[in-house]
Amino acid sequence: MTDDYGGIVTGAKARIVALLGRYVTDPAELAAVARGEPFLTATSLDSLAMMTAIVEIEKAFGVRFDLATLEETFATIDSIAAYLERTVGR
Repeated sequence: MTDDYGGIVTGAKARIVALLGRYVTDPAELAAVARGEPFLTATSLDSLAMMTAIVEIEKAFGVRFDLATLEETFATIDSIAAYLERTVGR
């Protein structure tokens, strides 16, 4: 699938971008996240919106993130997608 951010988005990454699009309403911010920029510097999400997005990702992929996993994997969309593809294969 070709994305609107100048690249190819497939699998878990495409699903994550779609889910985050509900919370990251600025197209430039969403594009930055889709390109792999760190969430905390690329978006203006507050902590509640970030936690809500994390819960949505958990539901969509049927996983639960513990604190250690969040710290290790939630830096960028690429690190989340790699974790999910490794863990649940989607």
